[in-house]
Amino acid sequence: MVNTQQMSLFINENNLLAQTDSAFMQLLGGFIKAKRLQLNKTQQQIADAAGVDRTTLLKMENGAGGNMLSFIQILRAIGELPVLKNFEINEPISPLLLAKMMQQKKQRAGYGAKHTLPPLTGTK
Repeated sequence: MVNTQQMSLFINENNLLAQTDSAFMQLLGGFIKAKRLQLNKTQQQIADAAGVDRTTLLKMENGAGGNMLSFIQILRAIGELPVLKNFEINEPISPLLLAKMMQQKKQRAGYGAKHTLPPLTGTK
């Protein structure tokens, strides 16, 4: 079996599209296991924190399966949820839409017809 460091080098040096799903599962599982060990936590501790069964964590660490929800829960438990930031979609605002938004932006505060002050009357 290839360790996580070797797997990382293997995937970085070769075409990503040529890698098998199994290779990626092993890479993700190795990542989870390495982070768990860095935290000096047992599988049971992480599984409990993630709200998953220990066998689910074991399967994921071995690259033997799991589901996306469990993966997210485990990432949260090991403090690595920010790795998912790479998947965020940031659609830029088109220049035309930005210009339109700027034109619609209120330029100054003022009283409208509804908000006119009442006339001053004599004092008592």
